[in-house]
Amino acid sequence: MKRAMLCLLLLSACELDAARNYSVYKLTWSCLSAGGCERAQEAVLIDRARIVDDDIFVRFESTRDPVFSGRGQMVPSDELPAECSLLHGFFLFGLELEPSRFCRTSNGFELELSIPDRDPATHSDWLVEAREFDP
Repeated sequence: MKRAMLCLLLLSACELDAARNYSVYKLTWSCLSAGGCERAQEAVLIDRARIVDDDIFVRFESTRDPVFSGRGQMVPSDELPAECSLLHGFFLFGLELEPSRFCRTSNGFELELSIPDRDPATHSDWLVEAREFDP
């Protein structure tokens, strides 16, 4: 009986993994601004992204800050290459960011962000590189 239960548990775990319909990405943040980037300590806390197959939303998460949750919508643009779109509606630090260039790569995506500094007259430019991994 115990053996049968173990087999059932293992089988159900395999089915759940096979049914997964999303990809998880590990994020790496790089400051592109010559003078440095404000909010770096807060930005790097956002270290995961999740995209459900055939969905237009990218969900951003933090493994170190369980309260954080954000998302942006991928919107195609004729002005960008086929593998790229604009990410709209992404909020960080209580501010909606300008539409950002989002491009898929062979094993993830790259996102170019401009984040307003505490002085709203200035901003910091970032490159966020995402690489798919199996959590």
